[in-house]
Amino acid sequence: MVAKIISVLRVLFGLLALLAIYMAWFESDPAGWSIGVPCLIIFLLLGIPARRTKKRKEEERVKEEERLKVEAQKEKDKQQATQARLKIKLENLVITYGEEFRDSIMSFSLKLDMPEKLVDELFGQPEDTHESVTKTKTKKTNYYQPEKGSRGAVTYQLEVKLENGIVTGWKER
Repeated sequence: MVAKIISVLRVLFGLLALLAIYMAWFESDPAGWSIGVPCLIIFLLLGIPARRTKKRKEEERVKEEERLKVEAQKEKDKQQATQARLKIKLENLVITYGEEFRDSIMSFSLKLDMPEKLVDELFGQPEDTHESVTKTKTKKTNYYQPEKGSRGAVTYQLEVKLENGIVTGWKER
């Protein structure tokens, strides 16, 4: 809004300056110089803030672009560091649990006879657990990745069945 007012004033003072200088030059009216020169000075001064504003806006735009580039690079570096840490963690799991589970570890998938601790390493701690103990074995069902239904009931996307700490089956929804 202020920029529009300054533009209108600049045009008006410019026209007034031209008219006054024309009168002084061609009409030999000495009053033209006393009106024209101050109007011309005001005309020029009104243009200075506009040039400064354009320059300032350009500088701000360049700074913003630089800030966004730096932010994008930081995010990229952060993602690369996270991926590197994940790769190291997965390689350590392969070393700990053996080559037979390499494909499952790298793809975050389950495999029969996988130890319960490895399942917890891959999927986190279970959200819910049901356990039944008998004389010869302990059966356990771990539930992962909960979702709330429209009526508030919790359903789990992954249900892992274990017997004596070893995966015997699973169900994915």
